Amino acid sequence: MKFWQAAAVTAALTDGPASASDGAPPQVGNAVVDTMQQMFMAFAADDEAELGRLTTDDFRVFERGQYMSLAQLLAGLRELRQKQVAYEWVVTAPRLQVHRDFATIAYINQGAITTNGLRAPTTWYESGTLRLVDDRWRVMLVQSEKVRPDEAAAH
Repeated sequence: MKFWQAAAVTAALTDGPASASDGAPPQVGNAVVDTMQQMFMAFAADDEAELGRLTTDDFRVFERGQYMSLAQLLAGLRELRQKQVAYEWVVTAPRLQVHRDFATIAYINQGAITTNGLRAPTTWYESGTLRLVDDRWRVMLVQSEKVRPDEAAAH
């Protein structure tokens, strides 16, 4: 997913509630998914304060062979907003592992890229690592890989 190219986000959980492992209650898994969705919405809204609340101080995105910090991501978002590029991010089929204060999530992003009014459905396979800080899940790392829809089906 092109986090750094997003101008708009649609984040929706489909395929039912998330599930957590290691005996964690389902609401823990749902909180992890909610944190990811809130992060996407904060990117779309250019809400730096909300992103600071939802991410760790050492937050990174790994995409296309590069690590990007939150500051780099926001700079890219702002530049692309001016170019009218819009991304939709739709979290589907989340799979979670939760152990104490760490969680990992893998999901299929069934989104789209809209450029100059032309919408192109796009699929990414994504994963994230979150840490529980002061009773709140915070995103530490997001990894994204654009895939063909048939490749995503193997998830």
